[in-house]
Amino acid sequence: MPIKSVENRSYVDAFIQTFVGIKSHVRKIPKNRCSINMMNVPVWSPLGKSGAELITYVQKWLSRVPIANFTFHGADGDYLSVSKHARQELLDYLVSNADTYRNVNLYVKKMLTNTF
Repeated sequence: MPIKSVENRSYVDAFIQTFVGIKSHVRKIPKNRCSINMMNVPVWSPLGKSGAELITYVQKWLSRVPIANFTFHGADGDYLSVSKHARQELLDYLVSNADTYRNVNLYVKKMLTNTF
């Protein structure tokens, strides 16, 4: 179980009103959309993965739940990075499938803004 508290107090609860979602732990792809808590979303760090592996990851998530979450801090960088080529392959795939894939954070933020 990931650490989500300091001095026995949840730090996640302090940020719930500030963010539309929180990446909180590494976990396998959830079985279905009902098992996703936007304030406790699993994340994947694809260090050194190829473009094909990044695309496969996105496709597997879509087959189970409507959100995929991964973090890399750069292309050809020194921390949690993927190659520029792999990143570009992923971006090209997402752009060519823009009718299927969206930036969910922008969508959720828009929906939250429109409801208040």
